[in-house]
Amino acid sequence: MDIISNRYYPDEHGLCGFVDFNSKKQPLYSRNEIKHPTFYDMIKEKGYDVFLFNLPFTYLTSIDGDIVYSWVDYGYDDEPYHSSNLKKRFIKLKNIEVFPDKTESAIENLKEMRSFFVKRIDIFEEILESSEYDLYFFLISVTD
Repeated sequence: MDIISNRYYPDEHGLCGFVDFNSKKQPLYSRNEIKHPTFYDMIKEKGYDVFLFNLPFTYLTSIDGDIVYSWVDYGYDDEPYHSSNLKKRFIKLKNIEVFPDKTESAIENLKEMRSFFVKRIDIFEEILESSEYDLYFFLISVTD
């Protein structure tokens, strides 16, 4: 079954990375710079239910799917979600950390990152066990 009938290449939509080196004001791209439909736009358009977690450049969202925005995105209000009832449906999202806090020592930082990852895995398991979606995207990322 061919879900995606139109294909776009990076040189067509103009984004080949995460950083706009020509901008002094906004070094990171936002969803507004993506000129063509994304993979998840096309999947949602075909009627499939989509859940995206930490996928960069999903804010402002272009789909009516459930999204936990990436830490790379900025500008969202109090909570990094797209769906008013997302944290009611998935209890483990209630106390989500967008990015782990830095601590004083390298050992404490490693412990904090480990805890961060374990919490993310717990969230993913809860969402996957719901079997609500046709497409799941989860990205775990921590930078140094």
